[in-house]
Amino acid sequence: MEAGWGGYHCFLMSGDAKWKKANVKSASNGASNINIPAAAADLHTSTLAAQWIASSYSLAYGCGLLVSGRLADVYGRKRLYLMGLGLFAIFSVISGVVRDRVAICVFRALSGLGASIALPAAFGIVGTTLSTEPWRTRAYAAVALGYPIGAGPGQIIGAAIAERGGRAWQYQFLAFAGGAVIPMALGCFIIPLEPPRSQAGERGKIDWIGATILVTSLGGLMFSITQGGLIPRGWKEPLVFALSLLLLGVFGLWQHYLQVKNKAPLIDLGIFTRHERKVSYLLLSTVSAYTAVGGWPYMTAIWYQDVKGESPMLNALHVLTAPVVGALACILVPILAPRVRAPWLLMFGAFSTSAACWLYAVEPRELTYWAMEWPANIFNPFGADFTVGIGSVLMSNLVSKEEQSLAGALFQTALQLSITLGVCLSSLVQTEVLNHTGDFRIAVKDGFWLLAGCAWASCFFTFVFMRQVHLAKDVGGTS
Repeated sequence: MEAGWGGYHCFLMSGDAKWKKANVKSASNGASNINIPAAAADLHTSTLAAQWIASSYSLAYGCGLLVSGRLADVYGRKRLYLMGLGLFAIFSVISGVVRDRVAICVFRALSGLGASIALPAAFGIVGTTLSTEPWRTRAYAAVALGYPIGAGPGQIIGAAIAERGGRAWQYQFLAFAGGAVIPMALGCFIIPLEPPRSQAGERGKIDWIGATILVTSLGGLMFSITQGGLIPRGWKEPLVFALSLLLLGVFGLWQHYLQVKNKAPLIDLGIFTRHERKVSYLLLSTVSAYTAVGGWPYMTAIWYQDVKGESPMLNALHVLTAPVVGALACILVPILAPRVRAPWLLMFGAFSTSAACWLYAVEPRELTYWAMEWPANIFNPFGADFTVGIGSVLMSNLVSKEEQSLAGALFQTALQLSITLGVCLSSLVQTEVLNHTGDFRIAVKDGFWLLAGCAWASCFFTFVFMRQVHLAKDVGGTS
């Protein structure tokens, strides 16, 4: 089936499903973040309050991934994919119409929930439809391509809307809805039907108690991290953060109890120890690298708009090189993955992102954009796109066919948590340094140094724990 035209057809069907979902999500993030000041002005509220229009989406998205991954594995991936896109489109339209700030935050959160339902299902569609190489690697590379292709237009659209003023910033949500309707309509026809599933027995059940504990703990964790970076005493009041970690521990104990009783857990904890703990090490490396990747757009926005006093549109144009190079980096993944060992590609990507951060950190005053900032925009995308492309192949190959959506959810949760950490930790460093030195430029540079350190840590973890790994396609014995 996967040789010749059959493989090409499966590649188009499964890769298209996940690429479009990644594209829509990336465009949504890019445009939403750059429009926060415009939203604050239009709704006559503070920037902190307007920040929750973007944060509520990310919070709900991150909380729903793991439960949605399990639901997709049990009830059908195509069904969950189409349902998630439908919810995303409906609540995006409502977000573009209502005028109350709290209501907008609620509907943006529901949009994020829709995205969290669709993306793990799309990951599972790729993993189950394509079981041999080179189609699997090509499909995951096509998936990663959705992020830079969505991010570039998303930033430009967001900047253009931000400069129009008034309530124009809300119209971006209507554009997101339209972007979701197209892949949803195509998915009805091009995504293959799945065989009937037997839900008899424990393995066909959903652990709703575990799901409740997990969603609560992840929600509290991401909320506390986000608030820690946004309000003055956020990191000095760690009660919610501590309780969330405690609940996460309770969730682990509950999953272990269910496995001992031979009942179906939400997450089989054995996934973290199989194949010499490669899944755990991959997630550790991913979180470190993507913390730098996630914080970089935030820090560059501060750099151009606050340090240099540029407009949102000029900010978007200055970083436009990054998504363009990112698209090229994704094309390189299926070319290099069958020839170069996976840890070397992951380390190269992380080191490139670290270089993008320290180039901003060491840039002297009055230096032209082309000397250091433009090269930084060339280096940065390799960390994001090699991590997503190579990491997705590794993650899929390290789990069974029945766990593909759950594995995708684990990987996406790690990415989402990393983005939250990147923004909030760099914001924290920037705030603390500014309070001590009074020099805003130095404070922003120290935020870049923190992100560079996170990327260097990823290189270290990958070398220490994964240097024995060979080609991505051979990991887990699913070549």
